[in-house]
Amino acid sequence: MVILTGVTGSDRACLAPEKKIPKGFGMKKIAIIAAVLVLVLVGSVFALPMALNSDGMRQGLARQLSEVSGAEIAFNGPIHFSIVPDFGIVIEDMSYATADGAASVTAARSVASVDLMSVFSSQVRVTGIALESPRILLGEASGAAQPAPVEPGGGDIFETLAGFLERLSIDKVVVSDGEVASRRGDGIEPIASAIDLRLSVPGVDRPASFTVSGLMNGSKVEVSTEIGSLRDLLARQPAAFKFSSKLDQPPHPLLANLSASGNIQLAEDGSYRISGGEIDSSGQKMRLDVSYAPGDRPFVMARVDAGDLDYSDFQPAGEAAAIEGGASTGAQPGPNLAGLRNIDADVELRAASIKAGDALAKDVVLGAQLRNGQLNTSAKSAAIAGGSFAASLATDVNGDRPQSSGSLDVSAIDIGQVLKLAGQSAPVSGKVSSQLQYAFWGANVEDIRNSINVRGTVSVGGGRVQVAQLAGLAGAGSDVIDALELTAKVDDVRQPLSLSGTARWNGEALGFATTMALADLLWGQPGKLAVDLKSQPLNANFSGTLSAEGAVAGKADVSAPSLSRALGWLGQSTGTPLGRFNFSGGVSVSSSEVAMTEASITRKPESPRTRRRESTTACGSSPMRHVPTG
Repeated sequence: MVILTGVTGSDRACLAPEKKIPKGFGMKKIAIIAAVLVLVLVGSVFALPMALNSDGMRQGLARQLSEVSGAEIAFNGPIHFSIVPDFGIVIEDMSYATADGAASVTAARSVASVDLMSVFSSQVRVTGIALESPRILLGEASGAAQPAPVEPGGGDIFETLAGFLERLSIDKVVVSDGEVASRRGDGIEPIASAIDLRLSVPGVDRPASFTVSGLMNGSKVEVSTEIGSLRDLLARQPAAFKFSSKLDQPPHPLLANLSASGNIQLAEDGSYRISGGEIDSSGQKMRLDVSYAPGDRPFVMARVDAGDLDYSDFQPAGEAAAIEGGASTGAQPGPNLAGLRNIDADVELRAASIKAGDALAKDVVLGAQLRNGQLNTSAKSAAIAGGSFAASLATDVNGDRPQSSGSLDVSAIDIGQVLKLAGQSAPVSGKVSSQLQYAFWGANVEDIRNSINVRGTVSVGGGRVQVAQLAGLAGAGSDVIDALELTAKVDDVRQPLSLSGTARWNGEALGFATTMALADLLWGQPGKLAVDLKSQPLNANFSGTLSAEGAVAGKADVSAPSLSRALGWLGQSTGTPLGRFNFSGGVSVSSSEVAMTEASITRKPESPRTRRRESTTACGSSPMRHVPTG
C-alpha cells in the first residue's frame, strides 16, 4: 500500500487514472530476452568459425598465439567448433615451430574438447585431444631464441606434471599415423613412422597411462607405461609403476618381450629411486634398483641383478631367416646418439649364469658408463661356452660423428654354443680365440665399414664348416670341411691379411696359406689375393684379385701327380687313367663363366707301373698334414 501525504482532493483530481500491468507480462519479457541471448550465443558459435575462416582472422589469431607462446603457429585450413556433448575445436592443417628451430610439428587435423562446465571449476577437464598424421621434425637449436625463465622445480618432470595436473586433467590424448624425423645437415632422416599413441592423465591423484607403437628401422616397437598417484610420489610416498615393451625384430631374442614393475619413491636428496623392482625378460625374473636425479644434466643409475637365467625354450632364428633378415636394399641410417650428450648414466647387469640350450655362460657382467658424452661399455664372462670372453667399446658422441674404439679378447669359445647364446645359428662349429683391437667412425653400417681398422689375431681349432655348394661340385658328402685349424693375423686393414692353416675335405688332408687385402673388400673394391694350396691329389697357387661379388682373376699354377686322382677328388670320374698334370696361365672365374688365357698345359700318360706305385702309396700312406711357414 502506498500512502500519499500532503495531497488535497483537487490534487487527486489532477492525477492520471491508475493503469493495471497485464498479468504475466514480466515473465514473458524475461523469456523473450533469454531467447534472444540464446540466439546470439548460438549464432556466435556458427558465426565465429566463419569469421575465423577468413584469412585475416586466422592469421591474426595465429599471430597472437605465436606472440604469447614464443613459437611460430600457423592455421592453414578451416576451423570448426562444436558445443555438444563438449565444447570443442577442430583445426585443419596446423603447424607449430619453436623459435630456436629445435622442433617443428605439422598435423593434418587437430581436435581438442573440454567439459564446458569444468571451465567454471578449479580444475579444467580436457575430454580429448587428437592429432591426425602429425609430423615432428627435430633439429639442432639455433641459440637465437632467449631461454624461458625456469620456474621452481622446472628441472623435475614429475613436479612440473603435478603442478600442471592440479589445474588440468586429460581424459585422453590420441595420435594416429604420426612420424618423427631429424634434420642432419641438408638432409632429413626418418626416426619413426606409423606412430599410434594413447595417453590418459585423469588427475594428480589418479594413475596415468601411456601406450605408443610405431616402426623404427622397419621393426615394429610397442611400449606401455602406467604410473600411480603423482601426489603420493611428491609426498615421498611409494607410487606403483608398470612398464612393458615388445619388439618384432629385437637385436636379441631376450629383448623381444620386456616388462618391469615396482614402486618409485622420491628420496631426501631429490632423486627418484626404485628399490626391489622386478624385470621380466621372456619369463625370466631379475631384480631392479634404479635412481634418477633430475636437473640440468640428469643422472641415471641402474643395477640389474639376476640369478640363473634359463632360455632353453628359445630357438635361434633359422639360417634362411637370418640371411633374409640381413638383406638390405640400401644404406640404413644409424642411431642418432646426440641425445647422449645431455645425460649421464651408470648401468650394470650381473647374472650368475645364462643358459640357452646346451650353451652356458657364467658370471656374466654387462656395464655402461656415460659421462659428458663419453660412453664406455663392457661385457665379460669368466666361463662362457667352454672358454672366456671380454669385450670393451668406448664411444665419444660429442663430435659430428661418433668415434669408437675397443677390444675383443676370446679364449677357446665354442662357436656353436656362443651363437646359441646370441640367438643365431650357422653351419659352423669349433673353438675360436682372438686378441683384437678395433676403431671406427660413425654409427651406421656404411660409415663403420668405410672407416674401421683392426689389429690382432683370430684362430679356430677343431673347426667344421658346411658349404652346400661344394656338394654340387664334388658330389654327395663333399659339403663338409672339417679338422679345420686356422690362424688369421692383421696389423692394419690397409695391409694384407694373412690366413693359414690345415683342414680335411672330401677324404683328403690339405694345407693352405692366404693373403688378401681386407680393406678393398670392405670398401667394395677388387682386392689382391694370393692362395697356396697343398694336398696329395693336387697342389695349386693363385695370385690375382678378388671382387666383392666373389669373382677372381689372375695367374694360377696347378699340378697333380695323377690327374685321374685329382679329378676324382673333385667329383669327376674320367674312366681313363690319366698321369701327371701341370697347368700354368691366366684364370678368370665368375658366377657365369670360367676363362683361361695364355695357358700352358702338360700331361704325362700314366703307365701301369706308375699307376701301381701311386695306388700303393695312396693306400698305404697316412693323410698328409702340411703346416705352412708363411
